[in-house]
Formats: sequence, structure tokens, C-alpha cells
Amino acid sequence: MRVINQICVLLLWVHTLTFAQIPDCTLQQFLNGPKYDSNFDTSGLQSSYPPGKQIRVACNVGYSGFFKLTCVEGKWESKGTVCQPKSCGHPGDAQFADFNLEVGDDFVFGSKVVYTCHKGYQMVSRTNYRRCMSEGWDGVIPVCEAQQCPVIHVDSNVQVNGDPEEATYGNVVRFSCKSNREILSDPASAELYCNENGEWSGQPPKCIEIKCAVPPIENGYVPDHNIREYKEHDVLDFRCNVGYKPTEDRPSKCTKVGIRAEWTPTPACEPIKCRLKPAIEGTRYESSKNVFLPGETLRVICGEKYGISDNQQSAVTTC
Repeated sequence: MRVINQICVLLLWVHTLTFAQIPDCTLQQFLNGPKYDSNFDTSGLQSSYPPGKQIRVACNVGYSGFFKLTCVEGKWESKGTVCQPKSCGHPGDAQFADFNLEVGDDFVFGSKVVYTCHKGYQMVSRTNYRRCMSEGWDGVIPVCEAQQCPVIHVDSNVQVNGDPEEATYGNVVRFSCKSNREILSDPASAELYCNENGEWSGQPPKCIEIKCAVPPIENGYVPDHNIREYKEHDVLDFRCNVGYKPTEDRPSKCTKVGIRAEWTPTPACEPIKCRLKPAIEGTRYESSKNVFLPGETLRVICGEKYGISDNQQSAVTTC
């Protein structure tokens, strides 16, 4: 029995001596070694560990992973994976908006997405971005609303088709006159739309009496310079320059055409032209043209057994 006790004491002494000769593994070794990553959280680790000790290295906030160190003969042996950023998943689509990943390369911890409203829409949320935090995306998905145009006010004799009070981007309002004896002051404003900036494309029109201004007439003129405007059904008295004649035989009247006041037919002048009528029996024309301008001449030739009143065989006529 005494011999057995002595043997046990001897073995214990040898075991203690063996471990006493093996150095500890230090935290500084790990921090300076190739296995260290800045995403590890080493704040809870001791400065050194004895041989055979196993420890788990935690990750910083926003990162996850499983990494274990074992102290073997004064050196660290590792097992597991380094810390990786936590994924937040898709940040969420916003209606009438797009987003861009402005910070980071993926939807992981530390990344940031910025939302931009579509054309004609404005951001009504306090922030236009979301950040991937340790617990997921912060904030809420931003909200974009259509730009709203100001209320349109019109006179009582103007007919409005559309919503002039709560129009938003893309809405159209149309105008007309309630009375058939009136026209819009500006036909170009018969239709206004709410643009991307929340502004109307023009000013609302008024309804005014049907009047026609003195028109410019190429190769013609209005002899009465005192008249500047004509009322509905008034006839325009105009003249054509020498060598020209009115294009239409009908008089030009100030007429309401749709939403405009126009001269009907349009006052215009055209060159005076002579047109050949088919030759009568026994005559022919010395020309291949059918239309002649003022001053141009045409020779008319009589056939056999025919002649001009003064017994000539041909004659020249001037347009």
C-alpha cells in the first residue's frame, strides 16, 4: 500500500512538472496573429490561458459566427468561421420610388439604402433612407406622394371639366365657355395639366366676346386702317395687289370655329391667271400650256376654210 501511494505521488509530480514547463497562451498572441479579425469582440477575454483551455471568441455587434480557440503547447489552435456581417434582407420597396445601395455592397450590417421618389412625386417621410442595424433595418419604408397643384379659380362663365381643386401630377383640366357667343381668351390654355413640379402648365383662360383681329394678307391689304377688331359675322373688306385676285369668291366672315374665332374662308390673294378653254372647231393654239400669267400671250391659228373676222389666219391675245 505504501508503495502504491509513493507511485501515485511520483506520477502527480511528473504530471505537474510537465505542465509547468509548457507556457500559457496569451491574448496578445491572438491579437497579433493571423487568426485575428477586427470583427471579433475580445473585451471579455483574459490576458492568458493555460494549456488545454478552450475559449469561444464572440463577435462584435452586428456580426455573427462561431470561432473557438484551444491552447495547445503555448500556441492557439482555431476552429470555426470568422465573424460575418448580419444580413438584414431586402429593405422593402416603396411605392412610386426607387432605392440605391449607397453604403456597402449587400444588405448586411452597416449598409445604407437611399430612396428617391419618381418624377412628379415628393417625399413626405422625415427620412429618405434606411440603415441595416444589428436588429434589422431601422425606421420604416419612406412614403412618396404625387405633387399637388394649387386650386384653379375661374370666372362664372367658364366651364371646367376636371378637378381644379385637388389635382395631382398628371391630372388634366379642360376649359370651355358656357355661352356659344363667347370664346376662350387663349385657346392654348383650353387644356392645362399638373406637371412634375406641382405647377399648372399655364394660366386658366377667360371667356370673351367673339372677335377677329385684322389678319395679315400676303399680296393683299385691308383699306380701312381704323378698324382693329371685327365682331362675329362681320365681313372683312380687303383688296388684292395688282396682278392678284381673291382666292375665294365668297366673302370672309368672322366666325366661331371650335374654341377659336377665325376668318372663314381665310382671306387670301392668288395671282391672276388665264386658263385656256378647249379650242373651237377650226382653231388651234400655238402653245402647250393651259395656264397663263398676266402679260403672257397666246397665238390662235385658224385652220383651212376658217379665218379671223378681218380675214387673218392667226391672231395674238394677251392675258
